[in-house]
Amino acid sequence: MRVKGKPRQKVVAYLGRLDELREEGAIDALVEGLARYAYRTQVLDVARDLFVHAAKEYGPVLVFKRLWEELGLGELLTRYVGARGYGFDVVAAIFAMVLNRLLSPVPSWGYPAGSRRWRSLLLWG
Repeated sequence: MRVKGKPRQKVVAYLGRLDELREEGAIDALVEGLARYAYRTQVLDVARDLFVHAAKEYGPVLVFKRLWEELGLGELLTRYVGARGYGFDVVAAIFAMVLNRLLSPVPSWGYPAGSRRWRSLLLWG
């Protein structure tokens, strides 16, 4: 409320003395009662009951797609495999395989940890 253009406080409701309300636990009851009318609180209450079973990560996919396009890899591969007459989109398959390798660098079939051959490949590239 403003008086002569200056903001002034106005008592809307008198709830009692703060120290007495704290002793009785009335502040928590008051907040819970008012929260029923607050939309944000209702959304937060619903959100507490939500459980995420799985989540997908799109950031690395978008970054790789952008690099793929900027480097012209799709166009380059299309020139080389376009005339071969494959029955599927080879460029899309290559994109998916490279992306899979970037996101999951360890083969799904694993590798024998004690093998000298695999150890040398992992260390030297």
